[in-house]
Amino acid sequence: MGVCVGLDIGTTGLKLVVYNPSRASIEMDEGFHYEPVSLGMGIFEQDPKEVEGAVFSALRKVGESFKDIEAIVLDSALHTFLLVDKDLTPIINIVPWLDERSVP
Repeated sequence: MGVCVGLDIGTTGLKLVVYNPSRASIEMDEGFHYEPVSLGMGIFEQDPKEVEGAVFSALRKVGESFKDIEAIVLDSALHTFLLVDKDLTPIINIVPWLDERSVP
């Protein structure tokens, strides 16, 4: 049985964990840092390329260390918004859950 990879795509960074069920052990536990950008009072955005870069950096790191991967699980923050075009290319920055521009 291979390892299970978990990627938590958060507001301030990506957390990576690799779990080996055969050994019941964590084989890798790392973080990849990025920050939302404040564009004014209560207005926050994230660069989708920066977040995508963190995801692929983490997956490359796993691929370099483990050859037998059973599963990859991705999760991200609720209430996060990203518009994409018909080719799934982002057309705006990510608007994370902490953005407050809709409050008024």
